[in-house]
Amino acid sequence: MARKPKQKGGRIEGLDTHAAVALDTLAAVRGEMARLYRLALKGTLQPDEMTKFIYALKEIRACIEAELLDHVQERLAALSATVAGVRRG
Repeated sequence: MARKPKQKGGRIEGLDTHAAVALDTLAAVRGEMARLYRLALKGTLQPDEMTKFIYALKEIRACIEAELLDHVQERLAALSATVAGVRRG
């Protein structure tokens, strides 16, 4: 059974918001998920809290993936237009 997390002034030890990581890449999101998982394994973070954070990170990951897909589709459209122009000319 996991031990209770230590709280200091209403904050959970190991979850310092000032040490927040920029979650703008899939690797950064994965790293944050792994960090939360390790905190839960150590008993610093309750599993239900970890689950809530992981859910939010999964949503961030989905947004990043959608943005990447949009970018790829834009590049594909531009390349298709270029190829069509070369074939005509």
